[in-house]
Amino acid sequence: MNKAKRLMAILLMIAVAFTFTACGDSQKKTYESASNLLNKGKYAEAAEKFEKLGSYEDASQMTMYAKALNEAESGNYEVALKTFDSLGAFKDAPQMISYYTARKLEDEGEYESASKRYNENPLFKDSQERSLNCLYLLAEEMNARERYFDAIVLYQQLGDYKDSRVKAAEIRPHNYEYVESWEDGYFAVGGSELGEYIGFIDINGTLINLITMNEINDTSKFSDGLARVEKDGQYGFIDTTGKLVIPCEWDYAFSFSDGLACVEKDGKWGFIDMTGKLVIPCEWDDAHFFSAGFASVEKGGEWGFIDMIGKLVVPYEWDYADSFSDGLARVEKDDKYGFIDTTGKLVIPCERDFAFSFSDGLARVEKGDKWGLIDTTGQIVIPCEYDSIAYSGGYIALIKNGYLTIVDKEGNRVF
Repeated sequence: MNKAKRLMAILLMIAVAFTFTACGDSQKKTYESASNLLNKGKYAEAAEKFEKLGSYEDASQMTMYAKALNEAESGNYEVALKTFDSLGAFKDAPQMISYYTARKLEDEGEYESASKRYNENPLFKDSQERSLNCLYLLAEEMNARERYFDAIVLYQQLGDYKDSRVKAAEIRPHNYEYVESWEDGYFAVGGSELGEYIGFIDINGTLINLITMNEINDTSKFSDGLARVEKDGQYGFIDTTGKLVIPCEWDYAFSFSDGLACVEKDGKWGFIDMTGKLVIPCEWDDAHFFSAGFASVEKGGEWGFIDMIGKLVVPYEWDYADSFSDGLARVEKDDKYGFIDTTGKLVIPCERDFAFSFSDGLARVEKGDKWGLIDTTGQIVIPCEYDSIAYSGGYIALIKNGYLTIVDKEGNRVF
């Protein structure tokens, strides 16, 4: 009898063990099935299976995780984000918070903010692609709203993404307000829409770069082998090796020209040679650099010209005088501008409201808030009917009513 009881007990233990094993295997299979559904993006089904497992391993947390994903993919971001937050550091919940916050911003049309948020974890899921697409959508929006410069900058940042390069090249802004010559064949353009930015275009009108105003600083290029530098508010010069060859002892200094540099000391201006020697004393109220052997200087509110030994060769008779360029110097009299030659003779009458110095035989002149071009004889090359005008590398950029046109010197339109 005792043997029979022992045998029954053993059989009962085996049955219980088998039951637990079978149950465990079943739960394991259910867990694996739920995990597979999760990986396939079937979040609702996965959540249902995980929930049936009760306290098995981390099934309760996986249930919340799957439910959060289901809510997120259904667009219920607030519910999903709260659930992910309650999971703490479980799995990749923190990354999911960042990712679906970005998705929420993207759905709301906050493309710039969404792109930044995606970039917090660029390798997570499809964050990188979504970040780029957000910038692309932002560029499309800017273009549609006629914020052309913003659109161009974004397309250029996107590079080869989709048709960004084509879109950037196709945009032709019509809200330019001013244009200036830059380097040969390039112009600087601007307008209220650019704000702190200045754009650079080629002769085809393509915007090739945008920089902020503060990126254009007061550094000096090398001239006559020396470059102006500033230290502690004082100016000197370095050579091409970077060696300081003229001490920083001047209150201000212009670059060298004709072997001399205009310098300021205690509010008065003079000229030094390339050794740093003061060869023309600081005795003028203002002065400009030498050109063609002459420099304009001011004394007592009137301007004249000196030669390279400091002798006055054109009397003090102008309200303002600039350096010579193309053999002519811009002068002002009674708020009107004209040009004199190197003998001091007025060869182009003071009849314009404003004028710039000559460059390559042309000078920009203003009459009644409109701009045109004249040649060195004073003849009108382009009448004063444009809002802004510039000349560079044989090409002329014209702005009228916000639209930009570029022509060559013969008047042939190139853009």
